[in-house]
Amino acid sequence: MYLKKITTLFFFFSFLGIAQTKVGGIVVDEFNEPIPFANVIFKDSKEGVITDENGNFLFRI
Repeated sequence: MYLKKITTLFFFFSFLGIAQTKVGGIVVDEFNEPIPFANVIFKDSKEGVITDENGNFLFRI
């Protein structure tokens, strides 16, 4: 029974590690200038991040 719980936890955490994907980029305006501190929301999700002072963002999903 104890071994079964450990095995289940191992598989659960290994799937969490595999499922993480990084999606990033830079937000720019029409003059190709970075937009600092803009809100970026992942489509069809409630997940969001704010760009840094250079317009860069990174999602870990």
